[in-house]
Amino acid sequence: MYDKLQSEKTFVDNVTLEILHTILPRYEPKLVCFSVPFPGNLYSAFRCAQHIKNHYPNIKTAFGGGFANTELRDLKDKRVFEFFDFITLDDGELP
Repeated sequence: MYDKLQSEKTFVDNVTLEILHTILPRYEPKLVCFSVPFPGNLYSAFRCAQHIKNHYPNIKTAFGGGFANTELRDLKDKRVFEFFDFITLDDGELP
């Protein structure tokens, strides 16, 4: 996925990022949190966070949600922090 994020944007990427680029200046957030419920949402969250880091470096980004808390649970690749400032991980404790 890292290589794909370094390559040319897709049509869907461009549409998504255009919407994001329109909304961010309107609200001027200090933090944008991405909830990623499923693995299929992961790429878009990374692409949007990449856009924020490239165009709005003062905005902090965070990644969490169902996928991170049920499937990921630990982090082996430090490159995640090229896109996100914070990540939440569940250690698997019982409710």
